[in-house]
Amino acid sequence: MNSSSDSDFFDVIVCGSGPAGLSASLAAVQSGARTLLLERLPGLGTKLLASGGGRCNFSNLLPEPEFMAAFGRNGRFMTDALRTGGLVFIRSFLRSEGIETVAEDGFHCFPSTGRAASIRDAFLHAAQKRGLTVKTSARADEIRIREGAVEGVRTAIGAFSCRKFILATGGTAMPALGGTSKGLLLAEAVGHRITPPLPAMAPIPVDDPWVSELAGVSLPDARLSFTAGRLRGSCRGELLFTHEGLSGPAALSLSGPAGRAWTEHRDSFRLILEPEAETDRKIWCERIDDARKKEPDKLFRSVPGRTMPRSLAARLAALAGLEDRRNRELKNADRDRAASLFAGIPLTVSRLSPMEKAMAMSGGVVLTEVNPKTMESRLVKGLFFAGEVLDLTGPCGGYNIQFAIASGRLAGENHTGTLPLEKQG
Repeated sequence: MNSSSDSDFFDVIVCGSGPAGLSASLAAVQSGARTLLLERLPGLGTKLLASGGGRCNFSNLLPEPEFMAAFGRNGRFMTDALRTGGLVFIRSFLRSEGIETVAEDGFHCFPSTGRAASIRDAFLHAAQKRGLTVKTSARADEIRIREGAVEGVRTAIGAFSCRKFILATGGTAMPALGGTSKGLLLAEAVGHRITPPLPAMAPIPVDDPWVSELAGVSLPDARLSFTAGRLRGSCRGELLFTHEGLSGPAALSLSGPAGRAWTEHRDSFRLILEPEAETDRKIWCERIDDARKKEPDKLFRSVPGRTMPRSLAARLAALAGLEDRRNRELKNADRDRAASLFAGIPLTVSRLSPMEKAMAMSGGVVLTEVNPKTMESRLVKGLFFAGEVLDLTGPCGGYNIQFAIASGRLAGENHTGTLPLEKQG
């Protein structure tokens, strides 16, 4: 995979071959810069190839304001990046490489080939046609700084000089596929603050025994929410009970902000499950009253059992202390207690999933130290960041790969007008 070069001098060096690094490399060579792509592993885009079940859900059809809002209060950080490398760019670029895109469900975007490798190869081939040099098994060990500006990088295969260095190493999630803290350590070594990494897009472990007893049961439209001091968060969607807790899109999407809240406010953290997102306490009271009148001899579990799996309905009836009661036996206090429970079941969390089970990382380089109009460091001239290494993480659904591509493209563009750079004698 290595491409040889007679010189160790480049205009731009990109570190990392995920979607951010590939996008940055393409933008750099398109601007006329002599560009080197460094990858720590023997192969390129390893985590990208596994994304979306190997199909690569690279974006979605949300309008940009709603897309950014899904990342939380810092979502507008990506405004300029999306203008440069958003969905319009990705679709146009892929089409120019002979790859159409599809959104079969009207939301999630995939390459029509159904192969994540198509995304990687399109960026890589387009960049290599324009002269990109690629070196694999090339772990970056130190960003070399001189008088407040980047002058190069020391790697496991030698030292290389540059004026512009783009750190696109990704995060610590999925270490088996190359997830590492190396990029965070490199940024920290040159003075950047790091929000401690935590798992995101990961299952949420739950201690309550009844949850594990329902392993394999799914809910099509649940809401999972948390409170922790003044922090609030919720996600709605499909939810899956597992032997260790909760998974499925709703849990995976909430895991990042919930994990951060649990870590920082453990004593006040509360996780709440609404099995039916559209059904509040008032509606549950009405359903129970209706059953008391029309089906007095049926067991109470039949009430939740009308709209949710029977195994879950039986567990909820037991949690309400009404597992063996018939509808006619219920008092108003029983109804109120059950309705309150069904509208918001408290769950117990005492740990987070390990990074091995996370698909993304929460945390990274603090955003206030990065210029969102260019992705350049505010501390070190010529140092740029892109993708997951930044402290900005979205939910499931193509958000994070889209941000990686967009921020990579913005970082790779020639903003200073100084490129290409001539080697000094």
